[in-house]
Amino acid sequence: MEHTIHHLASRIDPPEWRLHSGSVYGFRYAEQGAIQAIVQKMAKVVSGLPGGAYPPHAGLRSGARRALQND
Repeated sequence: MEHTIHHLASRIDPPEWRLHSGSVYGFRYAEQGAIQAIVQKMAKVVSGLPGGAYPPHAGLRSGARRALQND
C-alpha cells in the first residue's frame, strides 16, 4: 500500500502547508480531486494517523511522511 501511495503522489502536485480552521495548520491539496482524496486517505490508513491529529506528522512512517511533504 505504501508503494501505491508513492506512485499516486508522484502523479499529482504536492500538498501545501496551509492554515485550516482558523488556527490549525496542515497539508492540503490546492486541487481537491478524487486522486488527492485517495492519496490523503491511504496515507492516513497506512500510517494509522487519525484525521486532524496534531502535530501533523506524529506517528507517520518515513515513507508516508515523504509522500505528504513537499520534497
